[in-house]
Amino acid sequence: MQTMTYEQAQTHLKTLSREFGVKPPELRLSPNTRGSYYHTPHWPSTLKKFSLAERNSYLRGVISVGLADPRWSLQNTLLHEFAHHLTCYLHGPMVNHQRPFCESLERVTRFFYGDTRLYPWKDEYVCVRNYAKRVGLCE
Repeated sequence: MQTMTYEQAQTHLKTLSREFGVKPPELRLSPNTRGSYYHTPHWPSTLKKFSLAERNSYLRGVISVGLADPRWSLQNTLLHEFAHHLTCYLHGPMVNHQRPFCESLERVTRFFYGDTRLYPWKDEYVCVRNYAKRVGLCE
C-alpha cells in the first residue's frame, strides 16, 4: 500500500484542481475511521445555471478520508473522491456513481497516471467497474 503525507495529498488535490479548473476541496484525514466520503457543498438550486468560474467562487467541497481502511491507498482514494468533486462542479450534487461520475474518474485517472489501466478498477463499486469494463479500461 502506497503511503502519502498530508502535504503530498494536498499537493495532488491542488494539481488536479488546477488541471480541471475547479477550486481545491478541503481535505480531512482521520486515522481511526474507515471509509471515505465527498461532502457536497451547499448547492442552491439556482447555481446550476452559472458558469464553472462562477460556481468556483461559491463552492468548496470536503474530502474526508478514513485511513483505517486497508483496502485503498490514500492516492487512489483521493482520485475517487476528487472525481466526485469534479462531477459535482460539472453536473451538480445529485450524481453518485452514475456515468458522469465514471467519466470524471476516467479523466482524473488519465491525467494522474497517464494510463487509466494503472488505476485499480477491480476494487471499485460494481457500477463503476462495469463502466470501466464497457469502455475498455480494465478486463
